[in-house]
Amino acid sequence: MKQKINFYVIFLATFLLIGSQLFGTHIVGGEITYSRLSGNDYKVQLSLYVDCINGQPGAIAQDGYANISVFDGNTNVLLSSLCQSVLRQSPQRITKLNYKCIKNAPNACIDFYSYESIFNLPPNANGYIIAFQRCCRNNTINNIVDPQSTGVTFWTRIEGNSILEDDNSPVFNNLPPNFLCTNAPLTFDHSATDKDGDSLVYELFTPFLGADASDPRPDFNNVSNPPFSNILWQSSYNLSRVMDGSPLLTINRKTGLLTVTPTKTGQFVVGIRVISFRNGIRIGETKRDYQFNVAVCEFDIVSSYSAPAFNCSKTVVFTNSSTTGGIYHWDLGDPSTNSDTSSKYQVSWYYKKAGHYTVSLITTKNGCSDTFKKEIDVSDSLSPVFGNDTAICGKFKKTLGISCVGCEYKWNTGDSSAQIDIDKGGIYSVIVKRGYCQFQDTIEIKANEIDEFKSVNIFTPGHDGINDYFPSPGKLDYVKMKVYDRWGILIYKSDYGETGWDGKIKGKDPIDGVYYYLIEFKDCKNPNERLTNGVVHVVSEK
Repeated sequence: MKQKINFYVIFLATFLLIGSQLFGTHIVGGEITYSRLSGNDYKVQLSLYVDCINGQPGAIAQDGYANISVFDGNTNVLLSSLCQSVLRQSPQRITKLNYKCIKNAPNACIDFYSYESIFNLPPNANGYIIAFQRCCRNNTINNIVDPQSTGVTFWTRIEGNSILEDDNSPVFNNLPPNFLCTNAPLTFDHSATDKDGDSLVYELFTPFLGADASDPRPDFNNVSNPPFSNILWQSSYNLSRVMDGSPLLTINRKTGLLTVTPTKTGQFVVGIRVISFRNGIRIGETKRDYQFNVAVCEFDIVSSYSAPAFNCSKTVVFTNSSTTGGIYHWDLGDPSTNSDTSSKYQVSWYYKKAGHYTVSLITTKNGCSDTFKKEIDVSDSLSPVFGNDTAICGKFKKTLGISCVGCEYKWNTGDSSAQIDIDKGGIYSVIVKRGYCQFQDTIEIKANEIDEFKSVNIFTPGHDGINDYFPSPGKLDYVKMKVYDRWGILIYKSDYGETGWDGKIKGKDPIDGVYYYLIEFKDCKNPNERLTNGVVHVVSEK
């Protein structure tokens, strides 16, 4: 009995060990591509990236072949007769350093395996979906939920012959980086080549789930059918923030140039795809699902600078943050001149034309050099709209505004047109926005319409905000006045633009009664002074 128990324990331990190796954490990333050969034959390639330090050896050994599934492109039904188990080729270790002048490279090890086979795919108006599913990813991944139980689905679509008779998928030109360094800018060429010359567009995407710990290597009877589910991001991550960085990881839609300065160590899953267009029609894509390993690195020298990615002025200031004490060479990327270089530590440059520019900085010290490149956009400056404040004499009609291509307008009057018509004085302001640039301008228009003097014959100085002054404030810019009591004694006088009489006599409270005034006035149409006189009654508020 004791012998049977020992045998059972050994068997169970062996089973658990093998099982753990089957779904051991080792998958770093991958993609699937295809090329049309002749007739119905397509060469399908699965690229698989494996962690050769922390990956489970048993799981890696199990991947000596890959189950590549074929589904109908419309019904998503598995086409079992077209599926293949494909043997892998010898591994290629990714050793290229994507940083210069690094002293001690982090302990990162990525092996690239290629699985290639010819698939005979009969004409099908629905097209085909080619997929590979495997579990699991590394359990130390920072940016997705439950990584140790999360598998992968690498897949691609071959469009139906009703849409496309002949096509080859775009292929990435470079193997992905084996590691990234914190606080060090990375510029990585993630471009692709399309054999057919199709137009290519690059973007990030959310990677896909596939397989799980209970069935880490599903056979053709247990694979998941499309549509495939996406991985779940951890709460602080999303497609706009796939990893910690400043600046964050982005990819140029036109060039495939990937840039990031990581700020946190760890492992981060990132999806990068290239989409092909022919005659304006989307015909295919290649998706690379990959784990970026970020570590602390030590450098002999670092070249780096900061500048706004989007500039609303044609003068751009570049702030050098490279290793100090070096030799610097700036290439400001201005094709209109050959003098767009500098050896200064800090530089600024005026770009004559709006556009997209690539600016590079090479820093050299002690025989070691590093190059940093960044892309910037420069927009035409938005000029002031109105000019100086102005005064207008008499009744008027005036048009305010500006016209610029692609601009949006927001007036304080509520209008959203490029121009507005006004016939009253006041303060007018407009916000002009074009793309990421915004400009605000304000103008005050004073409308003066005095052509004869009219005023009240009674006022009630009580400082309650109602009829407190004589004459009313609206008349004061062009009025000067003298006030006499009934004995002809001058008790108040004012000059042009001064505050009106508040009823006080030598600082004392108003005395009710009748007062005589003599007023000189003029208006914007007639600069000559004219005289008027009369009486005004003061009724103080007790």
